[in-house]
Amino acid sequence: MVMDHIGGETPVEELEWSNGNGKLIVESALGKIANGTKWDLENRCRFLLHRTFKYAEGKGYIKRGENPVETNRDNIKIADSTEHHPALEWEKVPQLLKDIEFNRCNTHKQTVLATKLQLLTSLRSGALTRLEWDWIDFDNDLITIAGTTSGLKRKKGKNDHIPHLVPITHEIKKILLQIKEFNFWGTSNSLSELAKYVFLPIKKSRFPHLDPSAPNNYLRNLGYKNVQRAHGLRRVALTAGIDLLKVEADVVRRQLGHLPEGKVRQAYDRSTRIEERREYLEKWGGLLVENGLVV
Repeated sequence: MVMDHIGGETPVEELEWSNGNGKLIVESALGKIANGTKWDLENRCRFLLHRTFKYAEGKGYIKRGENPVETNRDNIKIADSTEHHPALEWEKVPQLLKDIEFNRCNTHKQTVLATKLQLLTSLRSGALTRLEWDWIDFDNDLITIAGTTSGLKRKKGKNDHIPHLVPITHEIKKILLQIKEFNFWGTSNSLSELAKYVFLPIKKSRFPHLDPSAPNNYLRNLGYKNVQRAHGLRRVALTAGIDLLKVEADVVRRQLGHLPEGKVRQAYDRSTRIEERREYLEKWGGLLVENGLVV
């Protein structure tokens, strides 16, 4: 990633500290990686580069003391902990649903369907795009996502043994069946190993499934940059679920994938509240359809 911004053919000695342009090149690359918001990613790349140049010093590829990457406190950026993913107020959601259906930016059909499913289920993009057909039980109207799945935010070795359950409502089923028809092979028994995923990669990608950034990029291309992010759809669902549908907050949070709060509850509470969650998702899907979501 870093070398893409520096230039893969750049001789390492050109980046030595005493070469003023070298330090500027490295800092410019780190700035492009952060892109104004990804401070944690920039920090990780900074430390990785610092160690890389230390290795180069040890091997004699650059002179001692010529490491161009600084890692002192003044160079480490900390994101504002109060910053949240932007989300629309409910009165603006109908226009969003209308824009998603019109798809003026002509985004791939799979991405549109993925965004609709994200609206209906409140899954994070990472878990949504990793859905597999074998996880979907149409007979019992239930999706079971292993707790180890990236995007569920479970802690390894602590609570990643707890799966996330998503009841399948009428609206969710209609979207899933559209996806299955679009990706007509659609089962893990197919000749294609990729077919195990609900959402397939649209183009050559490092992911064997739809890129997790696809729903967010779609909203950005619809004109909602800095107004509504894909992750912010979860906040819309939580707020509307409590204020408009009068659903108990714990039920909505459980459907968001949150585990019970507090050490005692996490240790003893093994309830799933699956029927309450099913009722909530039925109400939520109905509300979205009433306000313009087409399934």
